[in-house]
Amino acid sequence: MRRAAISVPANIVEGAMRNHKKEYVQSLYIAMGSLAELGYYIDFAGRIGYIKQSDVEDLKSINVHTLKTLRALINHITKAKD
Repeated sequence: MRRAAISVPANIVEGAMRNHKKEYVQSLYIAMGSLAELGYYIDFAGRIGYIKQSDVEDLKSINVHTLKTLRALINHITKAKD
């Protein structure tokens, strides 16, 4: 979970330093993949009892909100004129 969670901002920062918009967007998609992976780990940790179900719901809500925010950023960047 930690590896997936730390990959999200790391990929966003790395992509922001790229010279081309297409490379930045690709890094944002990679960050989304890490968020999806983290969502799986949250569910799994709840199923095996590592975290309480109430915490699972809170974490899933944050994860979904972050995915929506990242998707909005991707949409904004891809629609922006160079």
